[in-house]
Amino acid sequence: MARPLVLVTWLDHVSLDDWTDADEVKNTPLAVINTVGWVYHETEQALWVVSTSGVDGQSGTLMVIVKSAIVSRKVLRDANKTKRGPKPAKLAKGSSPTEVGGSVVDSGADPSQAGTA
Repeated sequence: MARPLVLVTWLDHVSLDDWTDADEVKNTPLAVINTVGWVYHETEQALWVVSTSGVDGQSGTLMVIVKSAIVSRKVLRDANKTKRGPKPAKLAKGSSPTEVGGSVVDSGADPSQAGTA
């Protein structure tokens, strides 16, 4: 099922865990948060956004955002848009993925070439 990719800007709670002057407490702003992900569910009260989506239909990193906290919501890719990004790289036969410098590369490949495709 295709889902819209969105950027949601929302206000979050703030907690101070040290001794703070009373004037500073009154002037502590709410945190402004940006969440990017696919809308998986929506009700009148909340928006379920998943920022990690597997090609096998699994998902992770769920954020349920209360709608009254949402400042803005921008659709980055419509659910009906058919254009897809690049296909995931295929691993060489008998190799497994390895992390090199923050990127997952084919362990059978030359690590110095990571990210140069």
